Amino acid sequence: MDLIAALRFLNLNQVSQEWVDAVWDLEFTERKPLDIEEELCAAGDDSFSKLYQCLVAHAADQQQSAGRDGASQGVWVILGENGVSVKSLVAVLSYFVLAAKAKGANAQQRVCGLYAASVYLLLLGIPGSIASKVFHAVLLDTCTGLTSDCWPQDSGKKRKKDGLKSSQADSKRSKPQRRKAPEMDMDEEEEEEELLFSGQELMKIRDGVALLVQSLLRLLQTFPLKDMPQSASNCAQIFSKLLYFEPVLGEPTFAAPRDLCELTSVPEMAFYGLKLLCSPRHGDQKESLRAVFHRLLYVILMMNKGHSGKPSLLTPNQAVLTTRDQAVHFVCHLVEELKELALPFLQILLQHICFQMVEKSEYRHHGAQAVGMLTSQMASTDYAHFIKWLFNFSSHSKMVHRLFSVDVVMVLLAQPERNLEECQDPDLARFLPHKFLIQDLLFARRTDESPTVQGHALSCLAQCLELPSPNATQAIHGLFSATGSQTVLEQELSAGSCTQKTYRTLPFRTVEIGCADRSSCEAKDNLKSSPAPCQ
Repeated sequence: MDLIAALRFLNLNQVSQEWVDAVWDLEFTERKPLDIEEELCAAGDDSFSKLYQCLVAHAADQQQSAGRDGASQGVWVILGENGVSVKSLVAVLSYFVLAAKAKGANAQQRVCGLYAASVYLLLLGIPGSIASKVFHAVLLDTCTGLTSDCWPQDSGKKRKKDGLKSSQADSKRSKPQRRKAPEMDMDEEEEEEELLFSGQELMKIRDGVALLVQSLLRLLQTFPLKDMPQSASNCAQIFSKLLYFEPVLGEPTFAAPRDLCELTSVPEMAFYGLKLLCSPRHGDQKESLRAVFHRLLYVILMMNKGHSGKPSLLTPNQAVLTTRDQAVHFVCHLVEELKELALPFLQILLQHICFQMVEKSEYRHHGAQAVGMLTSQMASTDYAHFIKWLFNFSSHSKMVHRLFSVDVVMVLLAQPERNLEECQDPDLARFLPHKFLIQDLLFARRTDESPTVQGHALSCLAQCLELPSPNATQAIHGLFSATGSQTVLEQELSAGSCTQKTYRTLPFRTVEIGCADRSSCEAKDNLKSSPAPCQ
């Protein structure tokens, strides 16, 4: 399809230059009234879809010609030769985007806004977009943010019902409540602005969100965010939220697809987006990995982490548990691909899973399973470093930390025992056998000051007798021999005066667990000062 014909529905020749200049002067933060608003509002998603497909074809041709003949200006030349102002095009696209972002936006406005944002991202990824002055940081972040702005919260509840049910709901909402008059008026206004969407409308919005995420992936494949750390951070936050967007049919594959159309679900696209952010194209890989692992930390912990404040627990339903499992497998995939580059951040991730764990048994159970799966990706030396850290962590002053260390030990005991010969450092090799986990970590908790930890440790010791490993059974028997008991008791360490640094402010750094000579726990900033992140 002809590009100029595909653009015709936007009526760019009828948009005044004053309006365009005003939109750019406001830096796309405010939606300015437009004389041809009615004509633009009549534009449907079909027109946007045709424009999008036309641009995809032109972008593919331009990239191929750029690879053969050097930089090509195909799309920009076509626009220039036909008198189409790129500045006006971007301004009109922003009009749809800001309309979709508005609180009271209807389904049509949201769908058109999502398509307009997708077109903008597509334009931005075409070679020559910077020279043509398409890029604007605020508009980029606004477009990517539409993935959450346009999707109704609690969409399952916001369905159009028949008139009787709707009127009953309205009557329930209109009942007076005990609150001040100004607050009541404000709440009534919010209720009036709340819209209900039919299943068909929700499906159209969903498809618009999927197209926008796909467009963002296209952009990340070609457009570097190296000099735009805030935009990269926003993308990481958006992708982590989209992991919960919808169920994934079957097992997700994290390998790079040959064609983005192969990614059919939004969560699969989000995982691939997180992987793209770890590319050197988008900045320092270490900092990118730190940011991505930090986002995934709360997915694994089954917590909701906003911009600030204390994370809140998510209800561990099937959707949350499935997303958690997928996040753990995704971390394993990144570690397998990036190897040494990712290992220090795997250590940090493991430490923060332990340090930010809550007391509830269901969360501890799933957290310990995650620790077990993640440690299976480690070489024996790195595994020994983690066990050394876990040993100090098991004596921490906070009860839930000591309790969780027992859960982790039981998961690690179910794994095959590590070979001592795989660790060249004899000081670290002693942390590899199951005997160390049983006698130095688990058995030490039998005299814990907390009855909860005591009971849990003794129960787990009894379970160790049922483990298939003969070394584990021998370690249990050794506890009750005179020399074995004496050896274990002599090695017990005091928790000292270490206190918890609240996870509300703890940065995603190595967690140093202090002993008697420390007064607080630290998050170590410099990973380069030592060969391993936990000492």
